Amino acid sequence: MGWLWHRRLAHVGISTLKKLMKKDLVQGLKDITFEKEKLCSACQADKQVANTHPSKTFMSTTRPLELLHMDFFGPTTHTSIGGNNYDTHGFAHVFSKFAKRAHNEFNTSIVKIRSDNGREFDNTNIEEYCDEVGIKHEFSATYTPQQNGVVERKNRTPITLAR
Repeated sequence: MGWLWHRRLAHVGISTLKKLMKKDLVQGLKDITFEKEKLCSACQADKQVANTHPSKTFMSTTRPLELLHMDFFGPTTHTSIGGNNYDTHGFAHVFSKFAKRAHNEFNTSIVKIRSDNGREFDNTNIEEYCDEVGIKHEFSATYTPQQNGVVERKNRTPITLAR
């Protein structure tokens, strides 16, 4: 019965389920037990990743906003309130506003951005803006998300929680 609740509540952790049960926050969730040897196959599959590149032993930046890792995730199976499931329209405009705001509010400039080769990043508008303000744009190798692992991992967390 415990694993059924685990699946019903978006694959939450066992400790979270126990807290919900203890505080009686979910109707019908009472006195459940878990088979300790059993593992959730969906959670196991989700946490598997391809072999990664060797870890770096040094920091490649010396200050905040020196290097930005960027990526989009989507399209998603669910649409937003506005009816979108993958919106990249206007990214160059949004990014330029962010860069200007970072400069004005924190008196720092973005030196480099790292992204995949998605069409939202590899386009004339982004290229022209980066050239104009002196931002170096690095692309990861095609089909090698490990090279942009910082943002790939950050994107995986909300996707996992959304299940």
